Amino acid sequence: MTYTADWQIEYNYDYSNQLIARTSVSDFEHTIFVWEGNQTVLQLEKTGSGDVAATDLTHRYLWNPQVVDMLMADEQIRWDAQAEEFIADELLWAMTDHLNSVRDLTVYDSQADETTIALHRIFDAFGRETSSTGAADCLFAYTGKLFGTNKTAQV
Repeated sequence: MTYTADWQIEYNYDYSNQLIARTSVSDFEHTIFVWEGNQTVLQLEKTGSGDVAATDLTHRYLWNPQVVDMLMADEQIRWDAQAEEFIADELLWAMTDHLNSVRDLTVYDSQADETTIALHRIFDAFGRETSSTGAADCLFAYTGKLFGTNKTAQV
């Protein structure tokens, strides 16, 4: 029996062993991570050929400066070429547990004055996600650490 991979993903790390780039070779998807100290603060994504530019910024992450690995918010943005400025698509507030695992992402609607859960996740004792509900996605998960990718190997 022969197995073939549906995609190939390359990971690049800096001298401190921090993930700085993830490239899906088959899909031509490039993701760049910008770090400040020990936290990822920006995420840039580009699909297709060419270099990643500042206008490819998609996420700005806000961390609690008083607590280690406690994500507070994920601002999802995009570049509007006509207006020549970044537009905030959504501001997701992270709800963490006692281990700083991002279990819920919430969205506040100022028009309706209500907060809804955009993502709810359950982890087992080993940090594996056992279930999730909601359409939102978060790069950080168990103990506030980088979750990697949601793609699973297909054979």
